[in-house]
Amino acid sequence: MSLPPPLKPTHVEVVGIHPRYARLLVIEVTLDQLPTPEWIGFFEQSGKELPWIEMHPPQVVGQKIVLNPTDEDIEQEVAHIEERVLMANQRWLAMLAAAQTPTSTMDSDSDLFSADVRARIDAARKRTRSMSEAFSVQGFWRSDAWVTEDLMSLEGLPRD
Repeated sequence: MSLPPPLKPTHVEVVGIHPRYARLLVIEVTLDQLPTPEWIGFFEQSGKELPWIEMHPPQVVGQKIVLNPTDEDIEQEVAHIEERVLMANQRWLAMLAAAQTPTSTMDSDSDLFSADVRARIDAARKRTRSMSEAFSVQGFWRSDAWVTEDLMSLEGLPRD
């Protein structure tokens, strides 16, 4: 199954003056498709991570993003919305791609990896298992980093 296309802003329109705050405008940015609830969550999260202070954060309403800039801030706010749309798209598509990748095949001996890569993975697993067993390290996630840390913690301890 393929991923859906990313959402794109297709039209920006100044609808009018904000009904409550006379210095603010109402601008609608129309998207090319209706966003999913997950995409909206990523869009809202991106507003917390991008360096922009908004007194009146944009809202996703149906297929539109409604924002309320002052007359002087229209260009910057629309550019900011475009950045947020890109960030939301990246995270949304990554989430969909991860959901489509079967997790059970990641650790199986399937043909997910080439024979050469599979051999290197198996060799690394064998090496970490043998190192862990040699030093009686149990109950830890088996990787070279943990084994190295555990070996270092054994230095200087009296031997039985």
